[in-house]
Amino acid sequence: MRLPSVRTSMMAAVLLCLAAWAIGFLADRILSADGSYYLARLADWQGFVLVGWHRSNAQYATQFLPVYGSRLFDLGLEEIKHLYALNVFLPAVVSFALCLAWMRNAPTLLAYPLISFVLLELNSTFIIMGEHHVLALCAWPLLAFCLFPERRWYDWVAFYSLCILSLRLYEAAVVVLAIPFCLCLWNGRTSSIRRKSVLWFAGAVLLAIGIGISLDGIVHPRDVSNYNGFREQTMVALGSPLAQACLAMVLAVLAAQVTGKRRYLVAGVIAVVAILFVAQMTWHRITGGQSFAARTFSVSVLPLLMAAAVLHVRLRIGHAFDRTAAACFAVFIGIACAYSAITEWRWHKLMVRLEQALDARSGRLSLPEIGIGYEEFASTFPLPTMSVIMSGPCVTRMLQLPDDYWVPYDPVRDRILTRYRDYAESVGGPGCPSS
Repeated sequence: MRLPSVRTSMMAAVLLCLAAWAIGFLADRILSADGSYYLARLADWQGFVLVGWHRSNAQYATQFLPVYGSRLFDLGLEEIKHLYALNVFLPAVVSFALCLAWMRNAPTLLAYPLISFVLLELNSTFIIMGEHHVLALCAWPLLAFCLFPERRWYDWVAFYSLCILSLRLYEAAVVVLAIPFCLCLWNGRTSSIRRKSVLWFAGAVLLAIGIGISLDGIVHPRDVSNYNGFREQTMVALGSPLAQACLAMVLAVLAAQVTGKRRYLVAGVIAVVAILFVAQMTWHRITGGQSFAARTFSVSVLPLLMAAAVLHVRLRIGHAFDRTAAACFAVFIGIACAYSAITEWRWHKLMVRLEQALDARSGRLSLPEIGIGYEEFASTFPLPTMSVIMSGPCVTRMLQLPDDYWVPYDPVRDRILTRYRDYAESVGGPGCPSS
């Protein structure tokens, strides 16, 4: 049987990743971690929720649909939630579309953003609205354009749009943007057309500004404790089954590239199957802590993958990445996506269980009362808001955290989502109007 072409295998892998990413949104993963808090603020304010000036462009990029949708139309909370989920999903579609267009003459290069996607996106769905996702999704098309410059004017428009977006994304940009910055300088220096040199140097200036803003964000962090935790979480993130599977496949690909022997790729696929099968059988799932800690890969693994992609192009390596290798790699991506889909299915089952348990009770409740542990969630502070979002128009039951847990507000006392919800007396509200 003739195997599909390299381009076909890579395209299949991209579609599998996007499908796995979409499953998370269909499972209401948008309510996880800070998502419930962001959704409530977006609905109440009908404006952007900007948390940290150094990351504001990432928030603009993932919130414009619910903001302008709620301003222009009379939307319900459920409709705003769907727009928010769609908006968080869109950057991945745009990123892969640009990578497919700009890497069309080197489809093997798609292996690098695909590995990055599994490690940083699928491995970090507990914080699916995180700004580090936008940084990673912006970095790969930036790199692709710098490696394969396009002459069409609309490609340059897209490139400059990415440069402007990257100005304020995430603190890790200080390392991530350094690679396309250097490539811009090189392309500008070596271009024989003066106009093109000016365009490349202008792109380098924008990227340099983004690096400077990110560096300022590191020097003046929004939350010092969060920054310290960020540096200590790499080993926690490596405990994730998806991270271990990616490491096994990367080693297999490197061995195949160095030796030119494809059997290492087959061995890598077998290792991935073994790791994820054992994880599945032993109930070793991705935890909220591991998912949150996966942000650290944006400082460590992401720049290394980008540097490897540059060497792949400049040194013209990749002789072992033929049809067989591409098919093996697509199988690896498929297995990783299947494991991610199972993780999202478990989250969906948790949401159904939580909603059923809440609907069977009234008043203010704690998670232990309904038989669910706090460790099931990456962050606990949005849980009261999540229970209000999951309620009907009249809120008769609501989660309440212990007194020693930090919460940004009390939904009833601070009148959260009162445009969409009424609070019954059982949760301390004024009561719901009679129907």
